[in-house]
Amino acid sequence: MTGRVKNGRAVMAGRREPRDSLDFYPTPAHATHAIIPILKPHLRPFHSAFDPVCGQGAMAEPLREHFDTVFSSDIHPYGYGGVADFSDPDFWVETDWIFANFPFNRSLEFTLRALDMARCGVAVFAQARWIETKGRYENLFRDRPPTYFCPFVERVTLLRGRLDPTVRTATLYAWFCWVHRAKQHGQLRLIPPRRRP
Repeated sequence: MTGRVKNGRAVMAGRREPRDSLDFYPTPAHATHAIIPILKPHLRPFHSAFDPVCGQGAMAEPLREHFDTVFSSDIHPYGYGGVADFSDPDFWVETDWIFANFPFNRSLEFTLRALDMARCGVAVFAQARWIETKGRYENLFRDRPPTYFCPFVERVTLLRGRLDPTVRTATLYAWFCWVHRAKQHGQLRLIPPRRRP
């Protein structure tokens, strides 16, 4: 269902993907930049970052402004980064941080894998409703709560296979961040509206 809003179209929250879907929804650059100030106390010079579901580089490119080394790959050859299957048990990249907008239908599996791989921490961009469901609670959030839950106070628009700043959304997105050596967990950090020129 869609509705009209000033200066654009609205995209409603419901989206269902087949189990084998690549679920390719690029993350706008401003959404990636927004998490860096929150994680900055935990980032060290020369830390590396990895986006294992990079698509066309929408998240990996902004990360290059904050990390000396950024690795990127995707199961599909989008023309950016390497081609590799993150779900392959033999797949491994030595990295400090993993940042990703995982396919929603495999996000639990991929987050657990990322938490085991990254030396310092993991930041997952997802719909805020990802915090729901018994399965994610029992397999992830109960025993490994995120250090930070960071919802955006303004809407971030994600569209299948493309970026379009003229479209508005009814979906609430957030960053779920795990810092491995953090002393506190479950901290709420609101991401304020971005400054526009």
